[in-house]
Amino acid sequence: MDDFEGLKRRLTIDPMELDQELIQLPMLTMEVMEITTDKLLERDQAKVALDLAMAEAADDLRGKLITDGKGNAKVRSEAQIDTEVAMYGTVQAAQERLEQAKHSLAMWQALADAVRTKRDSLKIYADLTISGYLSPNYAYDQRKVEIRNASNARRRPITTKGEDAQW
Repeated sequence: MDDFEGLKRRLTIDPMELDQELIQLPMLTMEVMEITTDKLLERDQAKVALDLAMAEAADDLRGKLITDGKGNAKVRSEAQIDTEVAMYGTVQAAQERLEQAKHSLAMWQALADAVRTKRDSLKIYADLTISGYLSPNYAYDQRKVEIRNASNARRRPITTKGEDAQW
């Protein structure tokens, strides 16, 4: 998950570093897509492992006889086998691994979608800057506002009595 959080933090766009954002975007895309592909493989392997665990459990159940109400031994029906397979520990563990793999894949696919959104946003931001709709000073002015707001947030009033608060 450390990779995930680190890459997730790189989704923001810094208007002051637009050139760096554009330069780093292909590498970010490649990193996310490589890991997403690995997660897809893990999911597929978990599916195969579940299928194998279910087949082994079903084979084991077919080899065991059950007794009816009169004490007579009889073979399980396929419907019974299908029902009982889910109770095997190995099947439950394989099912859990599959669910975890699906969840992990979904998270990485969402991150890949977010990288595509960043790419599209960077294109729009660059187009707006080139067209003159956003000036290069816009990013600088925004940064000044952020710094000013952060500075003001650190200051606390001496008194806190409603409108009589003093700095």
